[in-house]
Amino acid sequence: MAVTINNHVWRGVVSGIAFAVVLALGVGEWSVPQAVAKQPDPPAFQKPRSVAVTTGSGKNANVRKTPKASQRTLKKTWPAGDADAAGTAVKVARGKKTQAGSSVVRVGLPAEAVQESVDARVRVLPPGQARKLVGNGVVLAVELPAGVPAEVEVDYSSFADAVGAGFGSRLRLVGLPACGLTSPDDPACRVQAALESVNDADAGTVSVTLEA
Repeated sequence: MAVTINNHVWRGVVSGIAFAVVLALGVGEWSVPQAVAKQPDPPAFQKPRSVAVTTGSGKNANVRKTPKASQRTLKKTWPAGDADAAGTAVKVARGKKTQAGSSVVRVGLPAEAVQESVDARVRVLPPGQARKLVGNGVVLAVELPAGVPAEVEVDYSSFADAVGAGFGSRLRLVGLPACGLTSPDDPACRVQAALESVNDADAGTVSVTLEA
């Protein structure tokens, strides 16, 4: 059994008892070339000027320099991802989200869920594999028991500036076919399914609720 959105599968049965949800985090519709283009160089950093300030007058004046203006540190660190295809096991509970290991993904059950808690598994693809599917983005898979709704949240604060200013605030989550995990070069496995995700730019997160 599988659920389809716009005639394409984004949930598939795993071992007959669980569903694997494959999600991608990125901006707009992605076109992935056979050879990934070189990432643009970051803008040149301009060194702030120091300004001399005097107090008093004449030969008794004291001269001091104002501190250099601090520049916000750009966040450009993509998640390392899981080399192990099994991902990370996590116990998720009703009404709260739990981080999957040290990943950027948190999973929880909606407050109205029947289950109090369930065992789940999360896998974040390494950047090289994710790039084949979505270009500049993150791909993750969440495995849940069949018939269980879930809330998934991705923390993008560590790579909010990875592709220029405002990149993080434009991110959204979409569904991908399960075959994207094993056949990323197949165009059919890169077809996206729209999801109603929510981007909280202040918190640096994108979240989505997956129905049972």
